[in-house]
Amino acid sequence: MELEGYTLPAMKGTIGRLMKEGLVTKPETERYAATSAVKAAGKTSEIMIEKIYPGSAVMVIDDKYRARLTPHDYNSPPKLIKKNRRFRTQRSCIA
Repeated sequence: MELEGYTLPAMKGTIGRLMKEGLVTKPETERYAATSAVKAAGKTSEIMIEKIYPGSAVMVIDDKYRARLTPHDYNSPPKLIKKNRRFRTQRSCIA
């Protein structure tokens, strides 16, 4: 970190302050993560692509909900969007 213009004591102080405020957690040794990311990590949904239309696709979420997916709403690899394809995703991605 010193190469980027920040000293190690300054970084430790900043991380300590963020941990006190509950914005950063230390889930593993020597690694830090945003608290919101740690809370959302366990919540996943299964997505199944039901049907493909020109410019959109119909997907089923957790075998309960149907939704229309447009290219504007999708930022992942195109190879996932094929008929009957199943994959898991974090719920924050589909909220």
